[in-house]
Amino acid sequence: MLFSLTTSGHVYEAEAKTKLEALGFTFAEGGTAVRKVYYKRGKPQIEIGSLEELMAFVAQWETVILSDGVIEIYDDYRE
Repeated sequence: MLFSLTTSGHVYEAEAKTKLEALGFTFAEGGTAVRKVYYKRGKPQIEIGSLEELMAFVAQWETVILSDGVIEIYDDYRE
């Protein structure tokens, strides 16, 4: 099944940015000279073909929210 990916957060440090880029997210640079941050863009997609693949994805990202055709990586507060 094809899922759209999103995250709860919108602003990331360099380390988290690198991990999310592996999934296909893109970023715009921002912040200040003291603290550089990256703003998330896009909604990449991922093909997950079995329950085992889904469980491996959840294990990698720890907490996710599943909805109809969307997997949200829960990495920040949301209402």
